[in-house]
Amino acid sequence: MTVPPSTNNADAIDGLFKALKAANVLADLDYLQVYQAHDAQAGYRNWLANAVNAQEASGTVPFTQGVGMLTTPGNIFTWFNVTASGNKFTRDSAHFGIATADVDNASDVAAAGFRIASPAYGVTINPRASDGSFRFRINQGAETVLTPPDPTAVGVFAIDRSGPSAGKAYRNGVLIGSTNQPSAALQGMVLRMGNVSDGVRGLLFRASFAGRSMSDAKHAAMAAALSTYSNKVSPSAA
Repeated sequence: MTVPPSTNNADAIDGLFKALKAANVLADLDYLQVYQAHDAQAGYRNWLANAVNAQEASGTVPFTQGVGMLTTPGNIFTWFNVTASGNKFTRDSAHFGIATADVDNASDVAAAGFRIASPAYGVTINPRASDGSFRFRINQGAETVLTPPDPTAVGVFAIDRSGPSAGKAYRNGVLIGSTNQPSAALQGMVLRMGNVSDGVRGLLFRASFAGRSMSDAKHAAMAAALSTYSNKVSPSAA
């Protein structure tokens, strides 16, 4: 990074990694991007490997220090291709998550991941559709639709596949539903924020992450660690 973090941000980063290590979450991750960073360059990097994307974004993605990246009019390309060699993310053991803040709170356009029609396959998260449902795909063709209480597009959202017909969804570390949709063969595409396949979704993203399947306790720890980091680096906390 060409711009070093402030003391407060450095402490927040240190606290994030200590919390994830203590909960044994770091070992399960392939990538972690934190868009709610001190600098846009830092936001585009995989924080686990200090790796930068060949293509960081498509179009203009406004960045606000300590707040995040807004996917309108552009969208974010992550570091992560689901079929890359050495991934912990596999067909029947995988998770994908995002952390968001409030902008576009209801839309039938998926917020993050990617989807293809043939062969039918997707890794997608829609935290709030126009009918209030939570919709997702985790290495599957058909979309799973949940109607959890008090739906919102703001928070830490994660989806997890732990077997050929076992998927779960979480909001802020709490299990909100499951699916028995069968898994589908992985297709080589990069996960994206704000544009899955059917149009740009204007959301303010704070982070994204992926890796192997995790327990309920680890998903809770991941959400808590990201929330603690967010509270420490936000402008209102300065």
